[in-house]
Amino acid sequence: MQIAHITLLHGYNYGGLLQAYATQQILRAAGHEVLTLDYHPSKWMILLRKLTFNIPILHRSLGFLLDRMRFSGAKEFNAFRKKHFRFSASCHSPAQLSAACRGYNAVVVGSDQVWSPIWLRAPYFLDFDLEPGCKRFSLAACCGVISEDPSYLAYVAKTIARFDAISVRNDFTAELVSRTTGRSATIICDPTLAVDIPTEPVPGISGPYILVYLINRSESLSMATAAIRHLKAVTGLPVFSIPPAELKGANQLGADRCISDISPSQWTHLVANASYLITDSFHGSMFAAKHHRNFVVPDSGHKVLGRIHSLLSKLQLEHFFLYDSSQLPVMDTLYPTTDWSAVDSRISDMRDNYLAFVASLDKV
Repeated sequence: MQIAHITLLHGYNYGGLLQAYATQQILRAAGHEVLTLDYHPSKWMILLRKLTFNIPILHRSLGFLLDRMRFSGAKEFNAFRKKHFRFSASCHSPAQLSAACRGYNAVVVGSDQVWSPIWLRAPYFLDFDLEPGCKRFSLAACCGVISEDPSYLAYVAKTIARFDAISVRNDFTAELVSRTTGRSATIICDPTLAVDIPTEPVPGISGPYILVYLINRSESLSMATAAIRHLKAVTGLPVFSIPPAELKGANQLGADRCISDISPSQWTHLVANASYLITDSFHGSMFAAKHHRNFVVPDSGHKVLGRIHSLLSKLQLEHFFLYDSSQLPVMDTLYPTTDWSAVDSRISDMRDNYLAFVASLDKV
């Protein structure tokens, strides 16, 4: 089957790009030919493409310069995309997306928060014309947060009802599909649990260390800072911080080193080899569990988003949530009690369910 794939992959988010990589790797391993649709949802990027008449050498060069000013790791992300993806021509309109999908048997959307009400984008609901017989599928799609906005729910009902097969990443997205369309969605794991991800060492970093990867600091900063101080005092290990693109500084976190110019493969290596990880990231938590890392999710006031709660509940790793400072001394005794063989068994079952859903697409 020839499949066109659309997902979140143009931001500078490690988990976002790695889930895109994992999805197309799984589809290829299943024998499908995969084309990644080069759609960038950013309004300024769409404007830039129009101003440069969609000439790739112009808009990509200018876009890279603007991104490089904001995030020092832009070069590494772009190199990863170039190495691992086969892209369509640049698309910034429904007509261009339709043209890019011409001749394909199916269009797949997912994984990650493609159905988010916060940044609703029609292409992620496959809301553009397709040739007769071209099927619409979702792979581990997620709505990110629960919304009761009537206009959003009506749009979901209209668009997702046209899908030929629906899979989602968690229970609350499945409930959204059921409530709006009356259809049942298959719940499968994030694709990065179902495939091996390339890793690459970071020059100059070796030995044990505490790793910090926070992406929602306004909610988790105070509890994360307390956890950092506790673990550093108990272990004496250096603290390395990987800030997201929009948060470069590490001063508030008390990190010994701030690392921002790394590739997604290097990010994976750092997580997989950390002695301790402090994160409020969905993919940070998932990679830590996958590699049997000691990790903690700071969750002051139970405000961490539901997708992380859903993940750790399925893996039975809820004890890695840190709700208040009284838990800090307990962290030292929790980690040795984790039954990683049981976690591996759950991950194996989740992987099998994902691959089974992909195998079923040939029969739709």
